[in-house]
Amino acid sequence: MMANYRQRNFIVAGILFFLTGLTHATSLTHAAEPSDWRQTAYSIAAGQIGAVNAYRIEDDLIWRRIDDSRFAAFKGMQRPTDASDWSVKFFYRSDVFPRYGSASLSQDYSSMQLGYEAGRVWNWRGGTMRQGLFYLSGSSNAYLSSYDSGGISYGGASSAMKKYGAAWYTSWEGADSHRIEGVFRVTSLRNHLSYTDEAGQSRSEAYRTWMPALGLRWYQTKFAADSFFWEPQVGVSFGYMNLPSVGSTAVYTPKNQTLLTGKAGLMAGKTYRIRGNQGLAYGRFEVQRDFTGPLYGEGKNVQSGDSASVSLGSGPSSWYNMTVGTSFTMGQGNTIWGELTRRFGSDMKQTWSVTGGLVLRWGGAKKEDREEFKKLKEDERSLKHDKDANKEAKK
Repeated sequence: MMANYRQRNFIVAGILFFLTGLTHATSLTHAAEPSDWRQTAYSIAAGQIGAVNAYRIEDDLIWRRIDDSRFAAFKGMQRPTDASDWSVKFFYRSDVFPRYGSASLSQDYSSMQLGYEAGRVWNWRGGTMRQGLFYLSGSSNAYLSSYDSGGISYGGASSAMKKYGAAWYTSWEGADSHRIEGVFRVTSLRNHLSYTDEAGQSRSEAYRTWMPALGLRWYQTKFAADSFFWEPQVGVSFGYMNLPSVGSTAVYTPKNQTLLTGKAGLMAGKTYRIRGNQGLAYGRFEVQRDFTGPLYGEGKNVQSGDSASVSLGSGPSSWYNMTVGTSFTMGQGNTIWGELTRRFGSDMKQTWSVTGGLVLRWGGAKKEDREEFKKLKEDERSLKHDKDANKEAKK
């Protein structure tokens, strides 16, 4: 009797052990099942957002560079004139987007621009045209947190970028301080992109591409009493990004690679002085429109051949920028400046954006002054006057 009882308990324990092991094995098998390959494609696409935003930051800083030339030339708020000299300019900017469409982005950007401004002056259609050429280099780091888009959870991504290029600009100033400015630039971008695959493993790839862009802007400077000024501004920028396919087991290929943005706003400010050095305090409000739309492309599973559309980012959308800033001269045309910008509207909710820079200028006399001095040297009467003056000084 006792033996039968023990035998029955042994059999029950064996059955329970088998079922427990089967359940445990089933759980392990389920956990080891491969995740959705689209998670990899979305993570790669998220990493490409950093390159797109770097283009927009560079576009803003190009215009800021031209503004530096005008601000440095303000003398008691007279009409600004561009100095013909060399300059080197340093910029830094930090962006944080808690929500950038269907992604979460933080990015920094630093840049150096070296160039010669107002190299030639032309009188055209009752106005004056000035030109300049400059070299630019910069670096940017973008970090995108893990997120969920369309029910697909994807891992984080990052971009470490280096940029080199050149730009040519021209400005035309007509009657009543009307100005039209154009900038054409070509930039080489090297992007070391890190992303997360569907298994949670970190992968990375590097590529190089070219980014041409054209920008146009109109504004009119109006002066008021007590050194105040204000400017209505309208601008548009068009660029092209040849972003390549990225990935190994799953590949993401961008489709829309053109970028079109427009902005309209009002800028106002006032000069001030501290111990003989002049500064400029200003504010700017603008409406900005991104006509491009989100970063759109196609994800493809290399093994199965399955494909799916992938859309990340924000747009087409409109948002608003409110900026307060100051430029302060430190003698010889050298300037230090800083700005705080708040962006709101659409689905781009960000904290304050910080931008700052340093402008160093050198180059001596203007072309007109050098030509006038050359004429004086070739004038016999001027030379005779100098000799007579020297004789009188020796007596």
